[in-house]
Amino acid sequence: MIGGSLMRNEISLYTPPTVRAEHGRSPLFVSRRECAVLLFPTSSVKGAVAAMHRWIEGDKQLRKALDKIGYRPRTKWLSRRVVEVLRRFI
Repeated sequence: MIGGSLMRNEISLYTPPTVRAEHGRSPLFVSRRECAVLLFPTSSVKGAVAAMHRWIEGDKQLRKALDKIGYRPRTKWLSRRVVEVLRRFI
């Protein structure tokens, strides 16, 4: 890791969100796939990601709110702020 080594039980930003949550810390980032499957549980992973993308692009108010906080459409990880904005628009 850049800037030094990690101690054995230390959790970093690169640790998956589910592991961080198990250690009592709320996840800083959630994978785009994980979020999409939660939003569209009856779809496949690929279909859920596509549906989430269409939803974001189709809702101008949602897209404007996400752009305001620095959302980038093709990122692998979504920040906690992005997830909170998505929750408000559900």
